[in-house]
Amino acid sequence: MQVMNEHQMKSRPSMTFDPRHLVTRKQPVLSAHLIAPWRLVFSTQLHGESFTKMAAALQHHGPTLLLLRDSRGHVFGGFASTAWEHKPQFQGRRPAGCFLFSVFPTLRVYTATGYNKHFMAWGGHAAGRHGNVSSSPQGMGGQHDYFGLWLDSDFGRGHSRARPKCTTYGNPQLSADEDFVLDAVEVWAWFKLD
Repeated sequence: MQVMNEHQMKSRPSMTFDPRHLVTRKQPVLSAHLIAPWRLVFSTQLHGESFTKMAAALQHHGPTLLLLRDSRGHVFGGFASTAWEHKPQFQGRRPAGCFLFSVFPTLRVYTATGYNKHFMAWGGHAAGRHGNVSSSPQGMGGQHDYFGLWLDSDFGRGHSRARPKCTTYGNPQLSADEDFVLDAVEVWAWFKLD
């Protein structure tokens, strides 16, 4: 997968937002990742609606930020502190690890509550379906069928079932509708400067 250079990124801006905007939440534990250099590694505008391409962007880049816009205009997503791995159990770490967030209609960051360690899942029992990398759904927070954020491997659909709140992150429903249709997706990868 080709990483966009700075000139390409300026000529093709993000759908709505720069990942560093989350620093405004005044949560210093998040700042170390969010002020680092970010690169856009997947965008439906550039790469089309391909779960396989999105999965490759999530899998090979260490910490990533997944930014989604549903068909009703809500913008939200999740930050994974480690590279996504296709495995049968939940993954990720705490503290200063994974979190979910909303951008529109409100800017909020939802960090781990400590209730469980269901930070992120890709495939296997945790995500609710077996299969290879390109046919396994991805989720963050909650549990099977009740994720704070879940993306179907068919691409284009997902859910945010958090009533009243997601047990892992304490977030309410992030999308306009519990079961949503995707309008746009971006994956941003964090690149550590040596």
